[in-house]
Amino acid sequence: MNFWDMITENIKRIVDSSGRKKIQIARDAGIASQTMSDFYYGKSHPSLETLKKLCQVLDCDYKDILGDLN
Repeated sequence: MNFWDMITENIKRIVDSSGRKKIQIARDAGIASQTMSDFYYGKSHPSLETLKKLCQVLDCDYKDILGDLN
């Protein structure tokens, strides 16, 4: 699995385990619902600024999404 696929899978896992709808997560993070959907399905990936917002909304650490960068 490449790095971008891993990010997509991590986003899916965290979103699904949150029990919240993608549209609500998007609203809370201040991003468009289509953008959240694109992250979820791997059509695009969050910028560092958006990653920070998602981590705050999803109550996770950036490492939970990016994985171990070592």
